[in-house]
Amino acid sequence: AAGTDVQLVPDFSASLWNRIAITDRLDIALGVIHQGEQFASISNAVVLPAYTRVDAGIFYALSDRVDLQLNIENVFDETYWYTAHGDNNISPGSPTAARLTLSASF
Repeated sequence: AAGTDVQLVPDFSASLWNRIAITDRLDIALGVIHQGEQFASISNAVVLPAYTRVDAGIFYALSDRVDLQLNIENVFDETYWYTAHGDNNISPGSPTAARLTLSASF
């Protein structure tokens, strides 16, 4: 509608992800994601609040060709609203979640 803000576009958003090598085989990483307030729909009647989420990762080279990776999303179990499909179909963000990956290159 004319004169309203675009839905799901915050005034401010930022993300930072940094990975550092601890040893030749071990890396750690930390990421911070921030989303400012945003409207759930073009009506501008419902506001999704701003949130900041912290993610982390540990990377370990088991060999030259095999890597093990642990990612943790939402380390501090922040409650947040991730997205919306209108004013009354609002999706919460994921609680703390971990993903373990074993990868091999050939």
